[in-house]
This record gives sequence, C-alpha cells and structure tokens, in this order.
Amino acid sequence: MKKVTRSSAKRNERIPISSTVFIKCEGLLTKLEPRFKAPYKVNDYTKRGNYILSNSLGEVLKDSFPRQKLKIDCQSENRLGYLKDISII
Repeated sequence: MKKVTRSSAKRNERIPISSTVFIKCEGLLTKLEPRFKAPYKVNDYTKRGNYILSNSLGEVLKDSFPRQKLKIDCQSENRLGYLKDISII
C-alpha cells in the first residue's frame, strides 16, 4: 500500500484556469531576494501538463511552467471576500 502525504496530494491536483500563482525563483538567492516572483494568472495548459501564464497586464509569458515551480496564492480568495464585505456596507 502506497503512503500518501499531504505534499504529494497537493502537487498532483491541477490548478484551475484564472487562478493567481507565483513562480519560484531558482538558483542561489541572498537573504533579501524574494523566493517567488510577482503574481501571475493561469491562462491554459500544455499537452504535457505545464501551465501557460499571463502577467498583471494580460501579456502571455513565452515560457510554460511545471506545477512544482508554481505556488498558488491562497490569499487572493480571502482578499476578494474582504472586498465583497466592504462593497455591501
């Protein structure tokens, strides 16, 4: 029986289109360099399962990225809920 950990279960799920993600910075980083690059949106998938991303201006990036180089922005959903509460008031 194969043991499933939380990290492996999360890595196998597909990120929905129009989700906000961050790209992991590779290589040697100093203490002050960010670990992830600015927020991007998922536009589409490639045949092999990589993700096609666009920046905040809507420009599609020329490279596609595998799931392990992306981090989902969980706070974007919380921010939208917060803005909805403000508009109700």
